[in-house]
Amino acid sequence: MGKNKKIEVFGTLSKSETLFTISDKTIPGTLVFESFQPFPGYYNEVPNESKPVYLYIGLDKDYDVFEVSRAFQHIKKTKGWNFEAACASVKIYAKTFHTLRLRHLDSYDDIRPIQEAFAELGIKPKTISGKWKQEEGVITLKKTFCIQKVAKGIFMDCSEDYHAYFLLPKYMTPEEFKDYNQQVIYNWYDSKFDAAKGSFYHKFKLREMVRIYSKKLDLNYLEDLQKLYLSKIK
Repeated sequence: MGKNKKIEVFGTLSKSETLFTISDKTIPGTLVFESFQPFPGYYNEVPNESKPVYLYIGLDKDYDVFEVSRAFQHIKKTKGWNFEAACASVKIYAKTFHTLRLRHLDSYDDIRPIQEAFAELGIKPKTISGKWKQEEGVITLKKTFCIQKVAKGIFMDCSEDYHAYFLLPKYMTPEEFKDYNQQVIYNWYDSKFDAAKGSFYHKFKLREMVRIYSKKLDLNYLEDLQKLYLSKIK
């Protein structure tokens, strides 16, 4: 991958977030989760009262990622709405929900029209009567990343501010990554960051990576953090 060249890669991202259900501004009786702390390792910030950060719209089944992408592109083209959507699974305790992760909504008022627009194209919302209040959910996201190489094994996100990625030399289970990440955090004395494990395909090869969220993402910061991550791998 050439330095400074922007590329699009398809991959996954796994992380834990504190979630709760919301019912205002949604289709009545449908499942919608909101993230209480989207980047818990970086800061504890409750969502803005007028503008959601991350929403997870429950779906009635596990739809094919291309089917969802096709519907999303059609909605953006015909409606002119500015938001992002990606397939995601949300696991709370032993129960897994199939969802759409929504980002960059202008208002909570956008939720119901987006649900209805997807439903018209066959991507139907999940109906549910239960509620969740600040439960830890394990989220697995499937999405396309637009990235740019800035140094060996280090990439910046081209479409999302404050996001960077490091390549890792091997796969780790969620439990292994959690322990490994804690070792890094305990030995890091610069600005805080949030981390999530992931992987993406590029040139017919699956590459393991860690996503870093921080508002301090200059190259020296990233290279120092990368060195610490690589030093802790056994």
